[in-house]
Amino acid sequence: MALLVAGAIPLGAYATWMKVEKGKFGLTEADGNFLWSRTMSFADCAVIKPPERLAVLCPDMPVEQRPYPPHWLWESFSPLLKVPGTANRNQLAGEFARQAILAQPGAYLGAVVTDLGQLLRWERTGVDEKTPYKLPAAERPISESVRGVAEAYEAGPAATRVVEPYAGWLRAYQRFGYVPFPLLTLALVGTLAAALVRRRWDALLPGLAALALVASPPFLAAFDVRYVIPAIPLICLAAGLTLAKGIGPRRRRSGKRSRSPECYGSP
Repeated sequence: MALLVAGAIPLGAYATWMKVEKGKFGLTEADGNFLWSRTMSFADCAVIKPPERLAVLCPDMPVEQRPYPPHWLWESFSPLLKVPGTANRNQLAGEFARQAILAQPGAYLGAVVTDLGQLLRWERTGVDEKTPYKLPAAERPISESVRGVAEAYEAGPAATRVVEPYAGWLRAYQRFGYVPFPLLTLALVGTLAAALVRRRWDALLPGLAALALVASPPFLAAFDVRYVIPAIPLICLAAGLTLAKGIGPRRRRSGKRSRSPECYGSP
């Protein structure tokens, strides 16, 4: 309970600040955009038949030629960029996404299952991925879409640079230092099952949080390695709580501990 309250305080404060600034009590103004990008994996406007105000968000590429969902949020070809206004864009994108899912539920679930299948691959990133999560050997130019933000942060010109020999050490490490997804998935499922069998309810909170981090993105946006990373320490915490010996939650709540005779000393 203390953990839930501690987490609710900053989130509630942030949502309240957003209400004051944006007029909406929430944590983001992009949930509709991300769900819309999820539907770009399968959306067929001939089947969805969206109203005219949403038709501008229809993709104009054949399904087999469409890039991975996140690219629909930022790339210049995205019809999302044709909609003016951040809040209006998010609202219309959310409406389109809900209509697409209701009109093509099988295609939506198929896209989700395909993404969840990424948890069964042994390599960290696919060879054909545009931005694999690997430390580069050379500087990369900053994308023009974020250059303004980077230069505002730096209060001047912004650029990336590779610092040796430290970058070389990290590149050598990344060849071997990673957690294969199948092992991580097995650890998560096994930990949750063991926690239920052993009635270690304290282990369920980090375990279910890890499950949400791993499983929810394919439903709401798309699978991405960055969503798996924060689940790793939570899975380790849940496993530790599940396998720990000693006093369980029920015993801890039972009241005072009994004292051994040694606590009272000799008569």
